[in-house]
Amino acid sequence: MTQFMRKIISFSAGISLAMLSTWSVAAQHSGTITVELNKLEPASNDCILTFVVTSKSAKNIDKLAYEFVVFDDQYRVERMTVFDFRDLGAGKFRVRQFQLPETKCDDLGRILINDVSACNGTELDPQLCSAGLRISNKTNVEFLN
Repeated sequence: MTQFMRKIISFSAGISLAMLSTWSVAAQHSGTITVELNKLEPASNDCILTFVVTSKSAKNIDKLAYEFVVFDDQYRVERMTVFDFRDLGAGKFRVRQFQLPETKCDDLGRILINDVSACNGTELDPQLCSAGLRISNKTNVEFLN
């Protein structure tokens, strides 16, 4: 066997180990949580944000909360707040609403999930709420994580 062939075999083995390691980490954090910004609804001088939260995990979440940053239409930070999505059963979805006082929906430019504030549950891997977080958006406001 030539030295070139040995290098190719060694390289292939390294790639295989890296892929197995990645799959192992994914298996440990199996499941996802999807937070969908579903609707913005004006209410006087306030804006009501409606979210649909879906769990694709086999574990119940007793408390789920995220720190959000709300930006105005000039992309300046308008406020930072925590939205408490409360409990979320395994494989379930919930609709949650949050009111932004003295904020007009038309003045919103961007909403960012900045960090996990709470991710609690029996035998729940807290990485589910961060590494397993997926977002979607049905509004005209930019939604990021």
